[in-house]
Amino acid sequence: MTGECPLTELPPEQCACPKHRGGTAPGEEPVETVGQPFEAAYHGRCQRCDGPIKPGQTIARTADGPDYVHAGRCPA
Repeated sequence: MTGECPLTELPPEQCACPKHRGGTAPGEEPVETVGQPFEAAYHGRCQRCDGPIKPGQTIARTADGPDYVHAGRCPA
């Protein structure tokens, strides 16, 4: 391959981004949730992407603990 990855600026054969190594990017890993997604009332931390959860965002409770994740995809 020639050129470079626009995300990492590395040659594709040395790149570890999801496009070149396969898999999912951080924040896209599947997480098992329970119940229906709902609107966050408080600030918190997403267990999938480690990003902030802000009041008003749609979140879901994780199946294996008292944690929460963004419903659907995590914001960029």
